[in-house]
Amino acid sequence: MSKNTQVQQANSQPHLRHSAFLTVQSDAEPVSLDHEEREPVRLLAIGTAGGIDTIIQTLHLRGFAHISEWSPLMPHTSGKLMRVLTRWVQNRP
Repeated sequence: MSKNTQVQQANSQPHLRHSAFLTVQSDAEPVSLDHEEREPVRLLAIGTAGGIDTIIQTLHLRGFAHISEWSPLMPHTSGKLMRVLTRWVQNRP
């Protein structure tokens, strides 16, 4: 599949925004939440450097997360590499 085809397919997918995880006021400004009202959720990408980069670039093209939001490459206990993305979500009652 060519890079152009991948971009076209990514553009045809629904655009996911990380801001969708936070409550938004009617004027589209994010609501400030106390630390107790939200929790961190960490997403791990574990594998080779090339495989991780491919997944992160694909998620970026789909609007999930900007590449710079992921941590630098770090060693994982499995002997492979990993990068971490942290998202804050509102606690459910």
